[in-house]
Amino acid sequence: MDRRQPLPSTFTARYIQGGAGGFSTNFQIWREGVTGAGATCADYPKNVGSSMSVTDVVRFDEHENPTLLPGCPPILCAPFVVLLPETSSTASYSSNYPPTAGADVGGWIYLNLNNGGSPAYSRTRASQNWVTVSMFAEGRFSTAVDATALANGCTPATAAGATVGPGPNTVP
Repeated sequence: MDRRQPLPSTFTARYIQGGAGGFSTNFQIWREGVTGAGATCADYPKNVGSSMSVTDVVRFDEHENPTLLPGCPPILCAPFVVLLPETSSTASYSSNYPPTAGADVGGWIYLNLNNGGSPAYSRTRASQNWVTVSMFAEGRFSTAVDATALANGCTPATAAGATVGPGPNTVP
């Protein structure tokens, strides 16, 4: 509508937790809200603190071994659904992310934060998101970087369970 490229919905983010230096990582995540363009001021307080579903979260250790959130086959029970609010800062060991499996203290996490798309436009597109990564060590060292976006905001939404990798660079 305004000719700006929307933000992406899929990211990879490095993490490190534990180890001799007491390493820890937090992910600061901003997600596009679900209030449409025709919303009035009274509509916004209803969405404050509301959580939205996340399409996919996969943890990879330093040896590229994937870990998913615990669950069971969809036929036997309801699938595990990750919910994150519009803004959050969560530690990499949070229950929102798959557990570590193995001795590696570092790796990366794949985040597909699409929440079903934005209905505020002429065509539905993947929801906009942004992720930054803050790493800490020994209680006195820290760094912050943007997570790596795997596609641009014009890329079609990535389906749950799709191959993890860069999306096509497309234009609407």
